[in-house]
Amino acid sequence: MNGVLEGKTAVVTGAAKGIGRAVAEALSAAGAHVVAVDIDGDGAAATAAALASATAKQCDVRDEAAVGRLFDEVVAERSRVDVLVAAAGVARVGPLVGMSLADWHSVLSVDLDGVFLCATRAAAAMSTTGGGSIITIASIKAFGGSPAIGHYGAAKAGVVSLTKTLALEMRDHGIRANAICPGWIGTDMVFDRTAELESARRRHGRGDRPPAGSARRACRDRAAGGVPRLRSLVVLFRRHLRRRRWRHRVPGLTPIPSSPKGPPIWQPSTP
Repeated sequence: MNGVLEGKTAVVTGAAKGIGRAVAEALSAAGAHVVAVDIDGDGAAATAAALASATAKQCDVRDEAAVGRLFDEVVAERSRVDVLVAAAGVARVGPLVGMSLADWHSVLSVDLDGVFLCATRAAAAMSTTGGGSIITIASIKAFGGSPAIGHYGAAKAGVVSLTKTLALEMRDHGIRANAICPGWIGTDMVFDRTAELESARRRHGRGDRPPAGSARRACRDRAAGGVPRLRSLVVLFRRHLRRRRWRHRVPGLTPIPSSPKGPPIWQPSTP
């Protein structure tokens, strides 16, 4: 993994903890300069301080003006954006019937609107420098109903569709867009709501079983801060970086596989 992203600039939202922090670590291990972004500025700074090459930015992804300033600053400081990982997300627990519009928006404004704002601004920046990669963090909840977290599932389904559309619209600009859809991951956001999720599963007789206490122990805690390593997601993400599947043909270029597991080498197409 060392050097795969040497010289690249990667923006990671939700980088203060959980999946976002694990992804920031994986990108840093691959050689990228990481811009750690979070609404928790101190948390973002702590993540950046733990990485080889990183800067921290405080940003509320729900705020269109703030997101615009974020990418303007990154381009001004680093000249380009090569990778965006939109990992900022929240979850609430509650049935759809009786849910207020404010509660509905409290999840979708971060999990869907925030992804839209960051992905479109990143795509605009990438289109001027030859392309890049946009990775969104969706969920298996995008593909089926789940009691008590319907607003979360709806947001993640929107993220999957948004990502597919972005891949089609931006392929001629050399920009790839892919969604990662993990299952239960041992983060504080999940474990803080385990009892509520288990109660909803029993009450409705369906839904996935949230991870038990052993799942928390399975996540190797970091010595500093007790942040889970999230091994399974890091492995998945590293595979994504290593293979970098180019699903859309780049105009004027032909892929030549460099190795069975390596990324393709692109050369000018023969007329």
